[in-house]
Amino acid sequence: MTIGYQGLKPEDFLEKLKENNVSLLVDVRQNPISRKPGFSKTRLEALLQENDINYVHLQRLGTPRELRQDLKDNQNFEAFLEKYQAYLGTQDESLRRLKDLVEELNCCLMCFEKDYQECHRQAISSTIEEMFNDNIEVRHII
Repeated sequence: MTIGYQGLKPEDFLEKLKENNVSLLVDVRQNPISRKPGFSKTRLEALLQENDINYVHLQRLGTPRELRQDLKDNQNFEAFLEKYQAYLGTQDESLRRLKDLVEELNCCLMCFEKDYQECHRQAISSTIEEMFNDNIEVRHII
């Protein structure tokens, strides 16, 4: 699964995870900080632990700063996604770790953007589907 926390309060975000029986939240932000209260790594991890949901931060699956800046400057999401996909192709170790986690647990990838079609997690989820030879279905909670 994937989820974006944009527009959600921590308690509503948590409820979405519980509704979908998420056992592990995989944070795919390069920098696990947020201006939105409750979504920075330390506070989010504590909230999840209190609710029996595990947390892991896979920093290397986050969007490199230069790609984020390029997207901000050019507003071209297709070009961004192409560059991110190329970057993702260099992250074999992190992708294998994510694949292993997905095989064992009910995982949910998390980033900020509400619409997965406007987020790098669409590229990650597509890559994971390919790694499983399409024998896995990714659901986008939000």
